[in-house]
Amino acid sequence: MDDATIPTSSRWLMWTEPGTPMGGLPGVPYLLSTTGLTETEFWTVANSIDTVQAPVTAPACRLADLDVVPSASTGPSGRALYRISLSNHGRTACSLVGFADISLIASQGNVVTTPQSDDYGLAGTDIARLVLLPPNQPTPAPQTTVNGAYFVFEWYYCGATPPPILAIEIALPGSAATRRVALSPKGPQIQPRCDDPSQGRVLLASAIQGPNGNRGAVTPPSLRVAIGGLPDTLAAGATLRYTVTLTNDSRAPIAFEPCPDYEEGFAPDRLVSYQLNCAPLQRLDAGRSATFAMEFTVLPSSMTPVGQQTFLWRLHGFFAGASASKVVTVTAP
Repeated sequence: MDDATIPTSSRWLMWTEPGTPMGGLPGVPYLLSTTGLTETEFWTVANSIDTVQAPVTAPACRLADLDVVPSASTGPSGRALYRISLSNHGRTACSLVGFADISLIASQGNVVTTPQSDDYGLAGTDIARLVLLPPNQPTPAPQTTVNGAYFVFEWYYCGATPPPILAIEIALPGSAATRRVALSPKGPQIQPRCDDPSQGRVLLASAIQGPNGNRGAVTPPSLRVAIGGLPDTLAAGATLRYTVTLTNDSRAPIAFEPCPDYEEGFAPDRLVSYQLNCAPLQRLDAGRSATFAMEFTVLPSSMTPVGQQTFLWRLHGFFAGASASKVVTVTAP
């Protein structure tokens, strides 16, 4: 405390948490600093600080949960590439990182022996990044681009007449499971190239990419949020009860496994997070709605400014962006 004679004097609290040492300290240092809070209010804030959980990475995708769609592509300098798109029809989100194993299947069903070379620059990126695939994606039509991951490859075959390719066989990174995908006679065919005999025979493959140039943006199924029963005026210190209705505006069912997190409170920096109690629901069919009972306690007026505030409710994770808000007036008790 800066001055014990002033009830709302500046206060500091310093402590360390387990983690990678910094500056020779045995752990990671933290500092809480406040001005204008009483002793009771200061410790209310301090005691509300909890362990920050590490981000949870979606589990690795299973080939059985993915739709595999071949299509044509054009690479740098007009190079003819072949593109394999992957979308997730499973009930949970999943992730991919690295390079798929690719085999070309000839007309007799035999594998064309061609070594694979991983080429980071083939799809315009220099590293392999984690790609997140949203769940519940509809089965795509053949020869179409899908909302999910993809990789491209290029086939060099010099020194002989290349065999016609009727199918592609792939395995995901770190998995022994394989999927054989037949090429449509009316779709784009895999044509090898040979600019120079010294190029030999090789498959150049890109790392698995996410949508939009692998910037990590994915489009989850559309969920519309509506707030009900929230009064126009909220008293500081009071507990209010209201409802949130989620409507599936997409054309596919949505599975909540696990239940997503959400946050509620006053935007932008007075929000608290919880996990949605959706276990009894598990699945929300296309066009259907589900309503959840909510409870929120407005902090005392010393910690919640009175006057006009924006009350916000929004989902986290793969449903981020699904939100609703209402302008309310906070009054002193």
